[in-house]
Amino acid sequence: MEPNQSAAAVTAIRIVWEGRVQGVGFRAVVQSAATRHRVTGWVRNCPDGSVESCLFGVPAAIEQTLDDVSRARGIHIQSRRTSAAAIPAALPTTFEIRW
Repeated sequence: MEPNQSAAAVTAIRIVWEGRVQGVGFRAVVQSAATRHRVTGWVRNCPDGSVESCLFGVPAAIEQTLDDVSRARGIHIQSRRTSAAAIPAALPTTFEIRW
C-alpha cells in the first residue's frame, strides 16, 4: 500500500483458490505479486487443500496482484472464490505467508 494512501481508499477481499494450489509454490507467488503491487495481507494453506488469502489495497493494485497470480499459476487453479472482507482498525503493513 502506498505510504500516503488513506484508509478510505483501501479495499479488502478474501479469496479462496482451489485446485492443485498446495505444494507448488503458490503462496510464495501470491506474496511476491502482492508485495510488487504494494498490497498487504496474508495467504495460508487450508486443511481441505485450498489456499486462502486476504488482500488489502487499492482496487487496481489488488486486480494486478490477482492477474499476476493467474498468469504465474493459472494452470494450477480450478476455481477462485472472492468475497468482501472486513477492513481491520489497524491495516497490516506487509504481506505474510501464514503457517
